[in-house]
Amino acid sequence: MTTKFSGLSVLSATLLMCASLALGCGGRADLDVPDAGDGGLGDAIAANHDGATSDGPSDAAVKPDSTTTDAGTHDSGIAGDAGDGGCGVGRDCNGSCVDTTSDPKNCGGCGIACAATQVCSDGQCASTCAAGLTSCSGACVDLTSDSQDCGGCSTVCGGGQVCVSSACACTQGTTPAFCSGACVDLASNPQDCGACGAPCPAGDVCSAGVCTLTCGTGLTDCTNACVNLTSDDLDCGACGVACTGGESCTSGTCACPAGQSSCGGQCVDTATNPNDCGACGTLCSGAQVCAAGKCTLTCTTPLVACGNGCVNEQTDNANCGTCNTVCGGGTTCQAGVCACYAGGTRCNGVCTDTASDAANCGACGKACTTGQVCSVGVCTTTCGTGLTNCSNSCVDITSDPFDCGACGTTCPSGSTCASSACACSTGTTLCGAACIDPTSDPENCGGCGNRCGMGNQCVNGTCTTGCETGETSCEGRCVDTSTSDTDCGSCGNACPMGGGCENGTCECPAGDSTCAGGGPGGPGGPGMGGGEECVDLQTSAEDCGTCGNRCTGGQVCSAGACAASCGNGLAKCNDSCVDLLTDKNNCGFCSQACNGNLNCVNGDCACPTGTTDCSGVCADLTTSNTNCGSCSNACAAGDVCVSGACQ
Repeated sequence: MTTKFSGLSVLSATLLMCASLALGCGGRADLDVPDAGDGGLGDAIAANHDGATSDGPSDAAVKPDSTTTDAGTHDSGIAGDAGDGGCGVGRDCNGSCVDTTSDPKNCGGCGIACAATQVCSDGQCASTCAAGLTSCSGACVDLTSDSQDCGGCSTVCGGGQVCVSSACACTQGTTPAFCSGACVDLASNPQDCGACGAPCPAGDVCSAGVCTLTCGTGLTDCTNACVNLTSDDLDCGACGVACTGGESCTSGTCACPAGQSSCGGQCVDTATNPNDCGACGTLCSGAQVCAAGKCTLTCTTPLVACGNGCVNEQTDNANCGTCNTVCGGGTTCQAGVCACYAGGTRCNGVCTDTASDAANCGACGKACTTGQVCSVGVCTTTCGTGLTNCSNSCVDITSDPFDCGACGTTCPSGSTCASSACACSTGTTLCGAACIDPTSDPENCGGCGNRCGMGNQCVNGTCTTGCETGETSCEGRCVDTSTSDTDCGSCGNACPMGGGCENGTCECPAGDSTCAGGGPGGPGGPGMGGGEECVDLQTSAEDCGTCGNRCTGGQVCSAGACAASCGNGLAKCNDSCVDLLTDKNNCGFCSQACNGNLNCVNGDCACPTGTTDCSGVCADLTTSNTNCGSCSNACAAGDVCVSGACQ
């Protein structure tokens, strides 16, 4: 089934057949399709009223559309789809207009395909259609009004008819009727004047359904058809001046309906049209919708928007509680808080199991002596039944995530160990050595290895096309180059490890220095080249006091000097002495990182003073062109944000 928004394809075929066979369809047999139901897309067809009874091809100037099946079941395939100058109805998906409320290949947005066992109902993939709708090849349609499935699936209303109460009918004109496969106006059509198959004699005109020599009062002779130039959509103001793209004739002038604007030759409502959202040419991408003239990403509860994706902040280890709060130190995201696995204990910022940790046996800081192991929280010489000695820790390798199945086999962050095998937490999937969220990961969208193409996003497990306003496509990811740490200022310009991107420029946290080694780096500015990282010379065991001064022999870096232990108020994290209350890379727990431009405030990740968390990006609402005055309020092309207002 090829579903479209109006019956124009059948009308086009009818007219072209008449032209090729010279059957004399002529006159005004090609009555315009009514605006109600197709948004006026059919107005693009205009007729030549030369009055000849067998005028042949001149009355069939309709261009066949070559894209009737290139975008899915509900491709419009009509003069007025994207290839012909814009979508007045539906959505522009790769050059074709589709109905995203019912198309199972573009359900709710371009490229969002429903599974083979699902249908598309009101823009959502579901197992069954909503009440009042019927599945026609996976598309849930209203059989009482759908012109492609009128009264039954694949029952197409042709020749300009529309579907009214499950029956095809002609609706436009003073006396509409269906004659010889096309809608005509019996009041003015010289080939069907007053009745189908009743042509007027040569030299006569059709006026108010009667063949006569002259037109009645207020009517004008347009190639033997007597029409009202003040209201006729095919002869508006003058003979042959046709209103197109959804415009109608009012007082002899073609105009869009109230509240609509003409964009690319089509009348659209810029407050809701995803192809012209807020202004002509502003295209909403993927699963975005146009609401009040702005493109917005809609996430289904309990998911929330973080950057370009929908995440569950209650369980997402990369966005725990808030966007960009990454759980570390062995913690996982539990009810929106980074916490130790299975009731573990936090000792100096690191999660541990005091039942088996020889350095914290039974309690933090209680270390077993040489030759002893920690078994069930007690220092002893041998492990208890069912436990295995892994580096003096007695563990259950069937359930221990750090020794899963065998000593030293560590499960990825966010996963658990069950029956000696690593298993990811609910909502995530193990792909390689990492637990990922297949609903938002563009490298594993919907399943491991399913990488979204260049410029695509992963939304609800499906690759979608295009980037939203203010973002740039970088190797298949949509990023804001003003804040992206991996594409700062331009694609591929990665900031040094530990650094952040501020207004398109890589910057290290206050007090940090750049030292060679470790980070991805990038040409972000003087001293910020590839392979560099931002380090705190007061705490880094690799660069203690100065770059390259490495602490050895188990020493840690405390206050810029190598020492045997950390000073007061500092915790040991990877041989570095850090303040868990303020350290951006060890916030609250060792390795719990505050990504992007988040800061560590009292052990929690938070936006810097003067900025607002906008879906995981700390934005200055007074200057941000993508969040001007409020989150997601993007300035139009060429405008800038000044004091919270686009200018």
